[in-house]
This record gives sequence, structure tokens and C-alpha cells, in this order.
Amino acid sequence: MSPVFWIALVGFVIADIVIITLVIRRMSSSLLGLTLPGGDRNRLFESIHAMVGDYLRVNYSGDPQHLPAAISGLLPQLRDMLRSHGVEPRPEVLRALLQISAARHRIASARQLREALATLG
Repeated sequence: MSPVFWIALVGFVIADIVIITLVIRRMSSSLLGLTLPGGDRNRLFESIHAMVGDYLRVNYSGDPQHLPAAISGLLPQLRDMLRSHGVEPRPEVLRALLQISAARHRIASARQLREALATLG
């Protein structure tokens, strides 16, 4: 086969890789519904993580029966924080952010968090 064919094939494969990479990067931020102007997503996630940890340390005693009350007070604050960054979050995204952050802080087990979120509806 001629070298022109192989050069064209390599060019086509490289173009495909670039296009697929761009599409995946663009979709990854929109999957969570968090497309932020200026790319402040990581900073926002760090702020959310810190806020969840601080709020639950102060408002949750460690008794799993009190976890839904603490979470119900935290969800509006999370929604307001995201709205202040120009994002209108879906309820499932708020719950996922809260669950991931609280589990990373080891405030409650993943099962306790799921049960508490389920009681909120």
C-alpha cells in the first residue's frame, strides 16, 4: 500500500481521538448538571465539601435518627451555594454531592446516608 494511504489513515485516527476527547470532556461536566463559567468547578466542589463537613460536624450528633434533620437543613444551603455560582442544580445532583462529601468526611456510613436521604423523599 502507498505511504499516502497510511498518512491519511493516521491523520483520520488522530482527528477521531481529538474529537472524541473534546466531546467526552464537554459531556463530563454536563452529566452532573454543573457547567460553570470560567471553569471554577473544582474550587466549587472543594467549597461544597468543606461546607458539608463543617455543617454536619456542628448539627449532627452522630445518632442516625437525627441525620435526616441535619441533612434537610443542609440541602437548601447547598442549593443556594450552587445557585450563587450560576447553576440550577437538580435534586439528585444535590443529594449525590451531599452523600459523597459526607461519606468522605466519615460522618456517617454510606448506608446511613442513603437511608436518611430516602426518608426525605
